[in-house]
Amino acid sequence: MDSLGPYVLHAPILPGGLLDTEGRVLEAWLGRDSRTGIGVVVYRPLEGEPPEAVAGMLPWLEGLESAWIAEIPVAAVEATRFQGTADPKRLLAWARGLLETLGRLQEAGLSHGNISAERLWVRGPRIWLEGAGLPVQPVKPDPQGVVEALRQLAGESWSHLLFSTELEAFAQGKLSLEEVRERLAGEPVAEAEAESPAILQAVLEEEPTLAVRSTEEPPPPSAPVPKSKSQLRVESQPVRLPEGSPEEEMPVAPRRIRIEDPLEPSFPVIEPQPHRRSLLHYLGVLLLVVAVGLAVWLWPRPQPVVSGYVVEFRLDPPEAKGRIEILEAPPGSTMEKGRTIAEVPGPVQFDKAGAYRVRIRVDGREPKEVLLDVPTPGGVTIRLQ
Repeated sequence: MDSLGPYVLHAPILPGGLLDTEGRVLEAWLGRDSRTGIGVVVYRPLEGEPPEAVAGMLPWLEGLESAWIAEIPVAAVEATRFQGTADPKRLLAWARGLLETLGRLQEAGLSHGNISAERLWVRGPRIWLEGAGLPVQPVKPDPQGVVEALRQLAGESWSHLLFSTELEAFAQGKLSLEEVRERLAGEPVAEAEAESPAILQAVLEEEPTLAVRSTEEPPPPSAPVPKSKSQLRVESQPVRLPEGSPEEEMPVAPRRIRIEDPLEPSFPVIEPQPHRRSLLHYLGVLLLVVAVGLAVWLWPRPQPVVSGYVVEFRLDPPEAKGRIEILEAPPGSTMEKGRTIAEVPGPVQFDKAGAYRVRIRVDGREPKEVLLDVPTPGGVTIRLQ
């Protein structure tokens, strides 16, 4: 773990770094302000003061003797966390935001030259560009970088997005920034091109009702009814027709069916006779009780709830395995210092909220120290060197 004044540096976010205008390697580190807990990106070595920030890029905090410090907005995360999972509505909002930022950079006379998905930070529909205005050698034009970053975040759904065609034309220089912004401003949000629905025709054939059938053909003969003590009595009620109404257009009145059942059943009732229970019956009951007792005894009991805070630790590369030790803990914590508390990757339990300094040990690699703020809802990714 390294530090620069009040800023604690966790890990480099650009492996290999960038080349400045003089050909020197420029490093970018992810860190945190130990005074406020705000996440920062530290660029070094750099001298002088950073340029004035524009909306849509990580704002500059200050310029130190050999570094520039940019602030990460609260609750913003790396855009690569949503790679391949971002919905079309969010992707469209990000595309509009990046195009607006490019316009502001052009107005301020600035350019980026190294735009990629790894240099974007997001929070909901908002998006920020990291590293705009750095004195570095450009790698690719900004329009091409924006479209390549959005294509990477969209993943397999890129070709199904309605607005991907306009963005591809923008990257190829066939559309200007103003034209593509105007087209995306009124672009509907959809996951894919609407498919022409198949036209299905369903013909519902209903059997003629009794009223219709009575006017066209005589009703079918009724089936014979078995004789029983229950009697079915069908009563018909005459229909009063209004004066001047043709008789054949009026429906036949519904028939009412009245069911009369006798109070006594028509079959003899056989009362159940008491009988002795056999030995097998009692043996079966005994075996059932024993089986239930074994099931209750062997059933896994719930583990006691552990109070505190759980932080998910991830390692980069993900196949690495390591151990985590406590070096410093906040006041009130009972966690023993210098002792291995968990294996990572995986969840790690902390008993108190506050700042912890932990060491991650991985076989075959140098130990790495990290300053951790608990709670950390998004977890921690440790990039191993």
